[in-house]
Amino acid sequence: MIEVPAGARQNGVRVRWWQPKHGGSGRADWALDSIVIGGKTANEVMMKDNFDSHHDDVMWIQRDNTYIDAFCGSSTALKGEAVSKENVTLTTMDMQIDEGFLLQFSISVGCNASWDMDISPVHLQYSTDYGMTWHYVVSCEDTAHCNEHSVPPSIYFASPGWQRVSVLLMGPVISK
Repeated sequence: MIEVPAGARQNGVRVRWWQPKHGGSGRADWALDSIVIGGKTANEVMMKDNFDSHHDDVMWIQRDNTYIDAFCGSSTALKGEAVSKENVTLTTMDMQIDEGFLLQFSISVGCNASWDMDISPVHLQYSTDYGMTWHYVVSCEDTAHCNEHSVPPSIYFASPGWQRVSVLLMGPVISK
């Protein structure tokens, strides 16, 4: 489960994946696939993107240095590949996050890199003020003893293949 600060319970919540440092094309590339935010059984408002032929850019307000391509055994994924050491960023549209929503995605970081490459991690963050400030999403099993500073943030390092990540959104990330 992810504990989100109480101040995140409002309109204007955004989620972003970003890689603050990138070694350039072919180095530290990463990809996302099968993103879902929502997931309540009676939820009619859900953001979902498999980055396939039905991909819709209207769900994303920022896609810096990303494109759809094959990556790490997947025929279609959103690939982050920086040019001239720029950031690689994917940011959702403004969303209304309700208690019990699920954030789910597949991520592969550095899959095609050689063993001697410096691979920067990918960060998962949220904003409740339309992207003016950003906070790390944190995973917390015991929400009574959870805050942004007591548990590790969601930072994804190089690993072989794909990881499937599921996070129950609760606490401050919930829209007011």
